[in-house]
Amino acid sequence: MPTRKHSYDPNYAIPPGATIAAELDFIAMSRAEAAGRLGVSEEHLARMIRGDVAIDPEMAQRLEVLLEIPVRFWVSAQAYYDELKSKLEREASCSS
Repeated sequence: MPTRKHSYDPNYAIPPGATIAAELDFIAMSRAEAAGRLGVSEEHLARMIRGDVAIDPEMAQRLEVLLEIPVRFWVSAQAYYDELKSKLEREASCSS
């Protein structure tokens, strides 16, 4: 079996909400309008974008309708973010 020369091992985690922000910019939709269409407050949307609030399967369905990005993307992105964030927190606590 060949040995990998390079591996992907980031030391940071980007929340899936960053994709929401990028897509809203791309389609020129305000966060206020997006929040209204998603049925959440602007503050809730801001917290989701920052990664303070997880994107659950119900929200993933709403995002699919709003941004035309499949539910599976949002669910997978959230799971990866949670996994990486947890790993980084464990590493930080072990090194201190």
